[in-house]
Amino acid sequence: MQVKENKKMVSEKKFINNLELGVSRFQDLDVKRVVSIGHNDGDGLTSSALICKTMEYLGIKPVQIIFDRSQKWEEFIGNIIHDYPRVEIIFISDLGAEERQLCDIITKFKDKFLFLLDHHKISSREQVDSYPGNAFSFNPTRFGFDGLKEIAGSTLNFMFCKRLSSRVEKLAWLPVVGMAGDVLDNPKDYRSFNLDVLEFCLSEEQGTKKEGASLSGGMALDTIKATMAHSILPFLKQVGASERAALEILENAGIDGESNVLDLDSSDIGTLEDLLKENIYGDIISIKDRDGLLQFPFEFNFLISIIGDFDPHQALAILNLKKEKREHLEHYMDFLNSLTGNLAKISGKSSMEGAYYKFFQINNAKSNQLVSDIASFTSVNRLLDASKILIISQAKMKNQDVKLSLRCTPEFVKEHHAGIGTIIEELTNKFGGRGGGHDLAGGWNLPVEKFELLLKHHEGINEAIKEVIEK
Repeated sequence: MQVKENKKMVSEKKFINNLELGVSRFQDLDVKRVVSIGHNDGDGLTSSALICKTMEYLGIKPVQIIFDRSQKWEEFIGNIIHDYPRVEIIFISDLGAEERQLCDIITKFKDKFLFLLDHHKISSREQVDSYPGNAFSFNPTRFGFDGLKEIAGSTLNFMFCKRLSSRVEKLAWLPVVGMAGDVLDNPKDYRSFNLDVLEFCLSEEQGTKKEGASLSGGMALDTIKATMAHSILPFLKQVGASERAALEILENAGIDGESNVLDLDSSDIGTLEDLLKENIYGDIISIKDRDGLLQFPFEFNFLISIIGDFDPHQALAILNLKKEKREHLEHYMDFLNSLTGNLAKISGKSSMEGAYYKFFQINNAKSNQLVSDIASFTSVNRLLDASKILIISQAKMKNQDVKLSLRCTPEFVKEHHAGIGTIIEELTNKFGGRGGGHDLAGGWNLPVEKFELLLKHHEGINEAIKEVIEK
């Protein structure tokens, strides 16, 4: 145990030293123009917001671009440099695990600097032994840290930005919102750098913490029956997304279904846990001076992720609101109802299933985000057989790539010493497309014609997974 702790301390020191070296390098440059590229989910939007606000504090006007991975990096970066030829630094936040590709691109532009503030696992073929002089990577997975449970993208970006300006300290609530949709744990179970940032936010009185019934997804709803039916962290299997089923359980517990989740006492919560066979007791974080969905970090993150999927600039504007607008709430509830409905169905048998995988096509998926979230919350709520990986795709559409989301359990990784990121690498070798991810989660984009080939020969998925786990 002592050896592990010492090794972790050495890794942390190396990671912090690398981060501070990058900060010093930035400060040595006479920077006037930067571009911030962020992902279009909650973690990416808050990460980019942190970069842009920090640049403004430093008197540097940033250009903000939100990227949905619809283009190849070479084309995307080339277009940015063409459109903004005088830019000196390109920040890539919550994206950029394709480090070899990005370093090859930036070496063609000797007068540009690339700062990679990503936290996704870097695949073996994208690992860089020696970085060019104008590229800096701060990816914590290079130093042995878990890019989900220990340090989210917004956590990393906050740590970098806080070292550039002390004024960033008043933005500590931003990474608390950003990490909530990536960590997918109750805050009482946060650890490492994520926990440090959460505690800093609370110490700066930018948020509050209380113990109670934590039913994330539905915390802002008026009644406990609605909260239970719309909870996705945890998803209540006994409720199955039904307010009627929730009301029946509440009546058995002697709890008024019209009461609010925040009013439940410890006795009520204990009774519900016994009936639900779920642990719902945890920490509830509230963001200061926010109301409605925006007072709860998870719901705040979930809302901007939903909006960011089709209008990232509107999603960024929500960061400046005290309460969501009516149309935002309508989008949120429509999406949440689709998500919980699919979670209720997904434990059934799939038409495409092998020894190591279970494949679902979601025909009513209105967005890539829905496909990804169905996969994530199936996995995190353990609706998935621990011995298999879950693959979910949207229905195929003409002239577009098909997005597939892949998830597995920690037990799968432990047993096979292989995770989703490595499996996606093998699947892309076998079927084409592009993608990547962590040990537990990842995404894979396939052109329609290759997706159709995958459907015809889906037994090849089993073969690819088997090749990975038998290496």
